[in-house]
Amino acid sequence: MTSFLALVSLTILFGAMAITSNAEKNAMDQRYTETLRVDMNHFEQFHNLEWQRTRPDLRVYIPKNEKGPDAENQHFLVTPTNAGAWIAVWTMATHENHKDQCVVVSRSIDKGKTWTEPVKLDGQEGDNGKRASWGFPFVVPKTNRIYVFYN
Repeated sequence: MTSFLALVSLTILFGAMAITSNAEKNAMDQRYTETLRVDMNHFEQFHNLEWQRTRPDLRVYIPKNEKGPDAENQHFLVTPTNAGAWIAVWTMATHENHKDQCVVVSRSIDKGKTWTEPVKLDGQEGDNGKRASWGFPFVVPKTNRIYVFYN
């Protein structure tokens, strides 16, 4: 658990930053800048490059659409289970404080190389006005039962 929590940083798209040489960093920065100049209007092209900008070791989830119901992803937490799986919990929405805001969970059984599609734990159903956010996962050591506390 300690080694995972000691990762350098997390990007906004949930990748752990890898430390690389200055030459690699400069090449990636140049590629990034040139791609942005080519055409900022094509979300897919920008999006596919943006998540790679910090050279993440791992990625959990990348939104499918810039303005879709999964565009805003915040408060990302990962916790290991006693069985060796990793559980990721975060808040997802179209944009911050949108009525579709919900708490989602994803699971990895290969130390973060692959992840399940996010599953909604709680959030507004229909037009009931109930939003969910700020989930904190907790694994009970002896039973491996997982709780997620959220508001």
